[in-house]
Amino acid sequence: MAIVDNKSYTFVSSWGGGPVDFQLWRTERLADGSFEYHSFVGVNPDKERIRSKGAPFMIIRITDPNEVNSIQEYYMGVTGYEGAADDTLTTAWTGRAALTYKRYDEVIKEYFH
Repeated sequence: MAIVDNKSYTFVSSWGGGPVDFQLWRTERLADGSFEYHSFVGVNPDKERIRSKGAPFMIIRITDPNEVNSIQEYYMGVTGYEGAADDTLTTAWTGRAALTYKRYDEVIKEYFH
């Protein structure tokens, strides 16, 4: 069952251009309680060099979401170009169980450097 919530969050700063506003796109908790998934898609920053790359998105996988020592792992990518808003995110969300998730520090290092 998916629970959709339209709150906005700010996760990261764009390449020297200020914060990227992430909008919650989808949430799913598996019935057996083993995993919970969240996906967010960003609003394209108002900078041409960034806008031309598409909007950033993030999928978060939480292992054992009800446990004290639950683990959060992240996958990040960029959507299609303007006019193709969520094509890459839709594909990633569909295959979310098979994505290669990483710790947050690894994602930030790879994605923003």
